This record gives sequence, C-alpha cells and structure tokens, in this order.
Amino acid sequence: MPFFYRGAGVGTCWHQRDARRDGFVARRPGQTASKDQLIKHIARGTVDTPYVSLTRSYGIALTYAIQFGQGSSCSAPQ
Repeated sequence: MPFFYRGAGVGTCWHQRDARRDGFVARRPGQTASKDQLIKHIARGTVDTPYVSLTRSYGIALTYAIQFGQGSSCSAPQ
C-alpha cells in the first residue's frame, strides 16, 4: 500500500483537524468539478475548489507545510 502525504502547515485547516479520523475533505466538496477548477487548484494553489492535493513525497509535503503555514482556516464542517 503506497503512502500519501498532505502538507499541513501550522495554523492551517489540516493542522487543526485529525485527517486520520476525519479524512480529507475539499474546501468546496459540493462545487462542480471542472478542468478549469483543477488547473487553478494545481497551478495557482487555489484552495476553494472541489479537490484535495496529496503527494507521495514526504519532502514536498514538508516543504509545503513550512512555506504555507499560518494560513487558511477550515470551511469544511468540523
């Protein structure tokens, strides 16, 4: 079974939640998925999309968490 990582910087939504218990939920899970939304999510780091980003690289997740910590709060139900 492969391992996937999620960069969860201090102060961000996923730092505040226990994804092992709650799972990963997109910021806007009910939003209509589209190619345009996917491109924004990947290329621009847009978080208000129906997508969740995971990586198989611990180093990438760690760098993301460090560089983008102190960020956005959760809009998904807690």
